[in-house]
Amino acid sequence: MASRHLIVSGALALTLSSCAHQPATPPASMWQHYQRVGEIHYAVVQGNLRDAQAVAGWFIGREPAPSLPPGSERLDSQMRTYARDIVDANSMEEVATATANMGRTCGQCHETYGRGPVLRIGSMENLGDDMAEMTRHKWASDRMWDGLIGPSDSSWATGTREWSSSSMLPGEVREQNDVGGELHGLEAQLHGLGQQAAAEKTLQGRAAIYGQMMATCAGCHTRIRERGNKM
Repeated sequence: MASRHLIVSGALALTLSSCAHQPATPPASMWQHYQRVGEIHYAVVQGNLRDAQAVAGWFIGREPAPSLPPGSERLDSQMRTYARDIVDANSMEEVATATANMGRTCGQCHETYGRGPVLRIGSMENLGDDMAEMTRHKWASDRMWDGLIGPSDSSWATGTREWSSSSMLPGEVREQNDVGGELHGLEAQLHGLGQQAAAEKTLQGRAAIYGQMMATCAGCHTRIRERGNKM
């Protein structure tokens, strides 16, 4: 009988399936992959190019994970290629594209070998009605990211739905008179990308759109920091 291990993190519960002779807990090397890719994802969204490149360097120099299923060497090689693309990148757009492709490759491996996480998504209502706009926005972004790495159609759909209804600008920034057209333009661009994301059905297409989303988020966050506002 297959064993399961349940991990709850914030609004997200991860149920990791394992075969009959696998340990109940996920291999440490897989959690290390999950954590490192997540660190790159967070750094990109925040607009921290150097942090993303520093973590990507770990993928290039690491030993192949012993827990990877036989036959997955090609996908592992792709992860290293995208990590190298991040390290060598000269722009946040390049880094965002490679990061989204890393997430897509995680999803492809999980889908191919049936050994990835089963995602159980918490409801926004369970998180309270007084959440700040940007917290809801981040929650939506994280659910789309889960949709890539799962892969999970339901997580992707939940993220795109919340994304479309969430504000892209912190309240204190929106209330300022000198916000200007640039930030509002980025907000409109992100909402438009959300509509595209909701309609996209393929993992490759979703990764391409999510890469654009991350790059746009990074640009917006950078400009807000330059204005002296906290993120």
